[in-house]
Amino acid sequence: SPVDYTTTEFDLGLAFSDDKLHVTGQLAYSDFDNDDELLIWQNPYNAFGPDVSYPNGTGGLQLAPDNEQVSGRLTGHYIFGPRARLQVDSSYAIATQDQDYPAYTVNQALSVTEPLPRSDLDGEVATGTAHVRLLANPFSTLPKLNTEVFYKLRDRDYDIDRDGYLYVRGDGSDQPDSPDTVYNTDHDYTSQTAGFEASYRLPLRSKLTAGYAYE
Repeated sequence: SPVDYTTTEFDLGLAFSDDKLHVTGQLAYSDFDNDDELLIWQNPYNAFGPDVSYPNGTGGLQLAPDNEQVSGRLTGHYIFGPRARLQVDSSYAIATQDQDYPAYTVNQALSVTEPLPRSDLDGEVATGTAHVRLLANPFSTLPKLNTEVFYKLRDRDYDIDRDGYLYVRGDGSDQPDSPDTVYNTDHDYTSQTAGFEASYRLPLRSKLTAGYAYE
């Protein structure tokens, strides 16, 4: 597979810190540009007819598409006192991809009657995460007891049209009939998890831990 691509990245960060509060923010941008859009080869096999077999048959595969991503991340912690600390780690990113589609097949000898449903994916995916933890040693009479309350969020939002593709499998035959239509996925996803954990230091370098989480 040929390699001729360029990746451009830009990062900007800012941090603040004092006795109790520490916060770090970061913005990032990345751009991927692939000068090779398609890999084409001469089919090495000879069992699928003259239009597909060696030496006349050809196959092709689209390479990694051009894409962009903009993201931000915020991390930090706040110390309430010697027995409690709040930690936060969150991020948000938007990725886009609008590379033009190649034809259904690079083999001009094969029959293709149904055109592509669109010229490119024109896709955008937004992804967000959050992780919040409250760490505490709540009882002065139990210095060996440590507790944690946490919350986690993962969210993915697809802004991509769902279409049907009658793609030519392996450039090895004519375009299939409509029952063989393949649809691209377009699944939004949200996961939230909350829970707590407690640990108690025991003698002989041992520790007892109990936890609960609900997703």
